[in-house]
Amino acid sequence: MVVKYMSIGITHFVELTTLMYGSEDVMIAKTEGQRMTLQLGPACCCCVCLPSPLATR
Repeated sequence: MVVKYMSIGITHFVELTTLMYGSEDVMIAKTEGQRMTLQLGPACCCCVCLPSPLATR
């Protein structure tokens, strides 16, 4: 059940971020090759096992 809510949250975040940049192509051009940090608070900051994936399409 947690995975379902997390995936909904990530989807909404990506949609809002895409709107902020103006289009998906612009967002990808500006963030491509950068690493996304998943080790953020309040709960995940202690999870050092979380990966830092590259931003790709």
